[in-house]
This record gives sequence, structure tokens and C-alpha cells, in this order.
Amino acid sequence: MKNTLRQLENFIRKLHADSGVAAPPPEEFPQVFFTRGDLGGLMLWGDDASEYRSCLQNFWSAVGNRVEKTISLKEVETIIQVAILEALDVTESTGEPVFESRLAKSVEKLRSALGAQTVPWEAHLEVVGLGTDGLPSNFGGIEFHEVNDAALGKLAEKRNLVTAPEAREKLSKWHSNLDGKIKGKTYACVTVRAVDSTAALHLAKKRLRLVLDAVNFYADCLLPRGMYLCLPGDAAFVSHCYQQFRGGPRPGFFSGSSLDGPPPHFSLKQLFEGVAMGYGIQRVSGILEQEAMSDLEERILSALQWAGRASVNERREEAFLQFAIGLEVLLLRHTETELTYRLSLRAAHLLLKDFEGRKDLGKKVRDLYRVRSRVVHSGTLQVTDADLYRIRYFTKSAILALLTKPPFSEMKTDEELEHWFENQMLGGLVAESQAPTE
Repeated sequence: MKNTLRQLENFIRKLHADSGVAAPPPEEFPQVFFTRGDLGGLMLWGDDASEYRSCLQNFWSAVGNRVEKTISLKEVETIIQVAILEALDVTESTGEPVFESRLAKSVEKLRSALGAQTVPWEAHLEVVGLGTDGLPSNFGGIEFHEVNDAALGKLAEKRNLVTAPEAREKLSKWHSNLDGKIKGKTYACVTVRAVDSTAALHLAKKRLRLVLDAVNFYADCLLPRGMYLCLPGDAAFVSHCYQQFRGGPRPGFFSGSSLDGPPPHFSLKQLFEGVAMGYGIQRVSGILEQEAMSDLEERILSALQWAGRASVNERREEAFLQFAIGLEVLLLRHTETELTYRLSLRAAHLLLKDFEGRKDLGKKVRDLYRVRSRVVHSGTLQVTDADLYRIRYFTKSAILALLTKPPFSEMKTDEELEHWFENQMLGGLVAESQAPTE
């Protein structure tokens, strides 16, 4: 951070020194232009514009990494722009005539602003595909609810707490229109910690998508095909027409239309009853609720997220690759080499206990990874239903084994899982995982 602050100080000094230099001709548009209220504005060209972008990127890298993106790039840029304009004081509004004094104050103010503590945010986001039966319901630390009259009343109370009395009447019509748009829909209430609203919205959507991926993983296992949850825009409702012309000895013309829309609704209650309990869904919900996960829990959740995305992907090739990534994330560490060979061995040991069965399963996994290689490296876009079903089966079986079958369900760390695999490779005793029959 020190080097980045020094870079900004030197940049502002250069801008101050160049303030008497004539600007480029009017026909050359500025590459960077910003204004901030009473502080005025600034136009930058050429090297100055490049240096501005460099400062912004360096601050974003330093601050963003330190606070795990709890502050948005937009907010970081605003803070930098205010610091530049306060130091230059082009409108003479700061009351400080000495440039170096203004610069020191503006940089210190910037340092303080970028180090701001996070505060709690509560985001209410629409969920597509969720039925109202059994709501409100909580999964993974997120409350899902129907926006009925009671929910609208609670939202109005929250708005009144943060709205000045004199402004409530002015905003009442806008609030009424907003309530009319969301009434009757299903929403998720997501709590996060962030510095600004943009970062809070990004983090809330990220967390909600993770939970929805987990729900979709189970929906694909337990419910009819095509039922899943998503955010608006992730599965748009689109009507489109098409035309086809046949050549050859019998030319012809065909036209039609198709309606690709949001998924049919299902309720979370359907996933929390009966057979679902044996699939580890409660454990997944518990992992999602935790603020700090173990390395093994992160590994399982990452694999489950990839498989959840694949479960609802209508593009066969993309779904195949996402299932393959999920299997890799689950069974291999980032530093693994000889991916296909080690992956096939680990899948065989995890899912089966007899030697011949392992040999056969290992061969099937290697065959699937030849398909993966063709898709990734050769541009082949011909994944069969049989290949997709098989990679889906292996990936989901492996995830469910780690979630529900001893000794895996009792493991707490990555090292325990790695130690188990090492024992199997060296000929140790094999724990029965009872994977479902393909």
C-alpha cells in the first residue's frame, strides 16, 4: 500500500505542476473525465490517463485483496477521485492555500476511507423457480420467503427506519410502485458485510448463487428434470422464431417458434422431506451457514457448486466440462500432476471396493477424460447423452459419498482425505462407500 500511495502522490504532484500547461485541442476528446460536486472536475489525456488507470488498478489490487472485495471498484475509484480533486483544489473550496498541505490531508483521508470497516447489509433478491409451499424456509443461512402483505409491511418498517419523516411522503408513490412489482414473488434475504452498496450487492448475489447451486445439485437428483432455481436473467423467458430451408432433390421450407422460459416452480419443502435427508442436504446447509469453513468443506462445496451449475446447463458440452471440473476439484489438489491417471484411480477407490470393479470404473473415467480433452483442446462439440450421464453419475456419486458415507463424512480436513487416498494407493484397507449402481 505504501508504494501505491507514493505513486498517487507523485501523480498528483505532476498534475499540479502541469496545471499551467495548455490542454490538447478541443477536437481531441479526453480519455478520462470525472467531476465531484463542489470540488470541480478533471480531464486527462495520454500518459496522464494511463497513470490514472495504473493508480486505480494498483489500489484495487492492494485494497481489494486485503478486504476480500468487501469494497467495490467503483467506490475505490470515487475515493481516489476525491483525493485528487481535493489536493488540486481547482475550485479553491478547501480553504487550504498550500498545495503540499492539501496533498498530505487528501492522501491521509484516502488512506482512512480505504481502510473503512465493513458494516452489515441485508439484500432482498428475487428467486426464479421457487414455489411458495413451505415458505418461509431457511437453507444455507438464507431465508426464502413469499412477498405477501406481511412481508411488504416489514419492508415498509425497515424503509421508515432509515428515511427521514419529511421524505417519506415524497417517496411513498415510488415505494408503492416498487411493492406492486414484487408482490407475490419469491425472494431471498441475504446478509453480508461490505463497505459500500455495490460491493454488498455483488457479495449477496455471489452467496445466493452458491446456495442456489447447492439446491440445484439436489433438485437434479430428486426432482423431475428441468426444475431448478436461479436469479432473474440467469434463465430468461424468451420467445423466438426460426426458419429452415432444405436443399437437395426435395427442397422445402420449415418454420416454427419455441418458448424458452423460466423453470417450473418447486418448493424447498420437497427437498427437505423423506429420501433427501439421506443425501446429506442438512450437512450442506450447515456448511453454507458457517462463516469459516475447513479446507475439506471448501473443497466439497466447490465441487458441489460446479456440479450444481452443470445440472441446469442446457448446453451439453458445457455441462460435461462443469461436471468434470467438479470431479477434479473434489478428488485432486491444485498441485496434482498426471490428472487423468490419478483422478481415475481416486474415483475407483472412492466409489468401489472390489478390484475388478475398480479397474472397470477407472477405465470409464479415463475414457470420459479423453472426451473432455477433445472438447477443451480440439474444439469438438459432440458430447453424447451417454457420456454426459456417466460423468454426471460419477461426479454426483463422489460428492454424495464424501457427504454421507463413513469414514469420509467424519473427516474434518484435507489432510485426512489425502491420507486415506494414499493408504488406498499403498494397498490399505478399503472403506465401503456404497455408491449407487450406475
